[in-house]
Amino acid sequence: MDEHAFYTFLEDKHFIKLQELLKTSDDILDVITLKENQHSHMLAWCLNPNEGHGQRDAIIKDFLTAAYYASTEHKYDNKKFFHTWTPGLIHQTSFGSLFVCREFSIVDVHESRRRLDLFLIDPQNKFIVTIENKAGSTPDVTQLDDYQAAVKNALARNGCFQGYKFLFVAIDKWFNPSAENAVVSQANRWAFMNYQWLNKAAYRARLQSENHHASVQLLLSYCQKQTDWQSPVEQKISELSATLAIRYAPLVEYFYQQRNCSPVQWRASNFTGINAEMLLFLQQHRPLCDKLIQSRGIAGVLVNMKKALPDLQRDDGSNNLQISRTWFNFVTDTMLAISAETYWPLYVNIFREKSEHVSHRFGLRVFYAEAYLNEATSSSHSAFTDLIYQYFPAGRKSRAYDWKTLSHQCGLSAAEVVEQAKRLAQKIDAIIQQRNDETT
Repeated sequence: MDEHAFYTFLEDKHFIKLQELLKTSDDILDVITLKENQHSHMLAWCLNPNEGHGQRDAIIKDFLTAAYYASTEHKYDNKKFFHTWTPGLIHQTSFGSLFVCREFSIVDVHESRRRLDLFLIDPQNKFIVTIENKAGSTPDVTQLDDYQAAVKNALARNGCFQGYKFLFVAIDKWFNPSAENAVVSQANRWAFMNYQWLNKAAYRARLQSENHHASVQLLLSYCQKQTDWQSPVEQKISELSATLAIRYAPLVEYFYQQRNCSPVQWRASNFTGINAEMLLFLQQHRPLCDKLIQSRGIAGVLVNMKKALPDLQRDDGSNNLQISRTWFNFVTDTMLAISAETYWPLYVNIFREKSEHVSHRFGLRVFYAEAYLNEATSSSHSAFTDLIYQYFPAGRKSRAYDWKTLSHQCGLSAAEVVEQAKRLAQKIDAIIQQRNDETT
């Protein structure tokens, strides 16, 4: 390894700033990583209207509303459930009588014991929600079918629950509702969701956090962590990590190759000079090196994306870019021109796919939210939306009530994702220009 590059890295002001920022976290979930069972405990706490998180039944309403929009077509028990429980009724109803059961043990039709993650039982509104929380692991179709049958066998026939409606929901942090998924089509008795429905709870908790109530702070921390929200400090950490990963790519690649080399594997014969210094640095600054390693794939894509689109090259591109360690969003100047001051209504998202088996594969999405068009565009927002859907018909099929996914591609190489993103950006710019020509 080139010792000059390593020593230059140590003197880089971006490294010094990143090192200091990583010392300032007061968030317990920056220190620990929740396991699947711990996620379920946290969800049980969030969904209990009688807990001290300060939101009563609001999180339950968020959850049920998100489950309603989770499928383009509900079937079986879920169809019956949402025939009654529409978003309007959910919003108007009190769920104060609801209680949560953890790891509820039931006997299935084969006389085998099944232990499910979460049950929501509401005796006042007469429904039972079964939640299987996978927290990043892929759900098994046969397992889900067995769980559903076991619940119906154990509870639907119980006279105590006569007249109750049933809802079955599987939650996976990495579930992508826009992608084709064989599990979803096969396990069609379940609604599939990720954690994005916690965004609303995080927003409410941020508004309440001025009271410095410990439970509110815990709720805020958990919801933000699961929805990939980043504080200003975390955003700066992501930007610095990406900058350093780009600038010192060979060094970061070395850290990646040595990340699993524990001290028990060190040998005196090669533990000398620059190699020894860098191995020690990796162990002494593990959180910092982990941030750099996480950024290494997406950082290279960002560099090439800036080369491909001139709008991202001007200054530091901060007006046109939102950067994280594993993804970034961008808009062209033309897209920026139709944006309100709050959010971009139309943007391109590039993300590194989560997989232990595939190296450096990326996904590409286009998101659209009519509500965030600026005043000049929103005066004819229906016509603009119709024009968008002419070119991106997938947007019409999306049941999402805010952000519509217009396009989704996955499994792309670094070169492919840049080329496809460039084409999408040019296509969107042409649509906006067409709309401008028609209205002038």
